[in-house]
Formats: sequence, C-alpha cells, structure tokens
Amino acid sequence: SANPSISDVLYFSPSYNHYGQWIISLFSDLEKKSTTNGLEDYHGLDFTYYLSDTRIISVFLGSQKGGLVCANGTCIQQPDFTDGIKVTARIMF
Repeated sequence: SANPSISDVLYFSPSYNHYGQWIISLFSDLEKKSTTNGLEDYHGLDFTYYLSDTRIISVFLGSQKGGLVCANGTCIQQPDFTDGIKVTARIMF
C-alpha cells in the first residue's frame, strides 16, 4: 500500500532533562518497506545545552528521516540526513 500501516512503523524517542540545564534524547525510527521487503531505519542521539534562558545549542549525531517539517506556522521539505553531525544554535527573543 502507499501508506504504511501502524504495524509497519515504530518511532521511539526517550529523553532525559537534567534540571532544565541540558537534555539528552535517543531517536529510533523504523519503517518496513513493502516495495523493497526491507527495513528503513534512522537512529540518532541529540544533546541540547541551555547556555542561558535565551540561548540554546544542540548537537545531533546519526540519521533522520526527511519529510515535511513545520514549526511556528512555517513548513519546509527536508531531505533525509544520513550518518552525520548537525549543530544547531538558537537565540530566542
């Protein structure tokens, strides 16, 4: 079928928040592919550190599935990200 059934997809993402100072998260996204009779899997580890109340830095190691990503009323199409490192800095105002 074009859309995977609920039994064909497993997404698991436990996180630990250390008193609001930092967060560590594990990601596992598994999807059974009927067209290839295989398993598509994406795994990753994210570490987020709060430099201050308005400044945050995150480091992601691993792979992420691409697709439509929406935040704050804006949506963009993101490609798959495979076996790499992403560093994200955020300033909130």
